[in-house]
Amino acid sequence: IEQKPYKIVGSTTSDLRRQMDVLGPTDAKGRHDAYTTWYVRWTHPYESSATGCSLGDVKVSVRVTYTLPEWKPPPDAAPDVVTRWNRYLSALKTHEDGHKDHGIGAGRDVLAELRRLGTRSTCAEAGSDASAEGNRVLDRYRKKDHGYDTSTNHGATQGARFP
Repeated sequence: IEQKPYKIVGSTTSDLRRQMDVLGPTDAKGRHDAYTTWYVRWTHPYESSATGCSLGDVKVSVRVTYTLPEWKPPPDAAPDVVTRWNRYLSALKTHEDGHKDHGIGAGRDVLAELRRLGTRSTCAEAGSDASAEGNRVLDRYRKKDHGYDTSTNHGATQGARFP
């Protein structure tokens, strides 16, 4: 798991909102207050036999990267701004953890599906089927991520709305 904070400055809620609107991470859909990516990778040797080819010991890794705002309250920040920020940041992390969980779930499911893949007539066929199955799992989890953002309004229903 990697953290990629982006620093914001200011002492009022409107300062902080403006900073996130300018400095927050972007994707194809626009700018966000935070963004979590996950990347699932799998490797496997092949095991040839008289009956064909199967996957050997499948290994799966998941890399998760959080991009979150980082604010160090200046001395002139009002206590209620600090309190609101802390509550917001906690809710934002909770939302982003949902995306992390999808990535980890995708990795677990890829591992399970590839371990279930039986013998194929050739290693090329085994490799092609493994790639197709792994990508089907990833597509399912990408859709879960999208549905999660839609159902939570990108975390707003979980309290991740500032100010």
